[in-house]
Amino acid sequence: MKTVVEIVNIVAAGKMDRHFKLNELAFKASESNYNPKAFPGLALRLNEPKTTFLIFSSGRIVCTGAKSMEEVKRAMNRLEEVLREAGIDSEVEWYEIQNIVAHTDVGRGLNLNALAILLLEECEYEPEQFSGLVYRLRDPRAVMLVFGTGRIVIVGCKKIADVKKAANEFKEMLASHGF
Repeated sequence: MKTVVEIVNIVAAGKMDRHFKLNELAFKASESNYNPKAFPGLALRLNEPKTTFLIFSSGRIVCTGAKSMEEVKRAMNRLEEVLREAGIDSEVEWYEIQNIVAHTDVGRGLNLNALAILLLEECEYEPEQFSGLVYRLRDPRAVMLVFGTGRIVIVGCKKIADVKKAANEFKEMLASHGF
């Protein structure tokens, strides 16, 4: 049976082809928020696709909120449109995926104490500190937050294929140990 994985957030970072005067950009771009005393970047919220950009004066950008690679691409294109509409001619020079956050479910409850003993070297489990077990996969490189309900949050991957591979490998490992 194929593992169902839902992507909930893709974080991409990149660079625009220019520097920005953030005060000017905040004035021209609606849906932006800039408070340099609180944070050095400008937050720009897009409605379609529903994403948020952090824009820094150096031209560095961070995009959060996309749920697919296609949404990341559309968000980058939409950012360029919003800037043009604000009278600022700028293009995205490059961007790369920094992190994908996803979740899946094994469909049943898990005994995290027993799982922690099994995965001793690859996990951290301190229920007094955090209710989930933190499991670190080496290949693909991923961190899985495993909860007693059977719900799993996967972070740290840069490719959707790696997210799916991590989820499948974890579920196969559970099955092979009778979980």
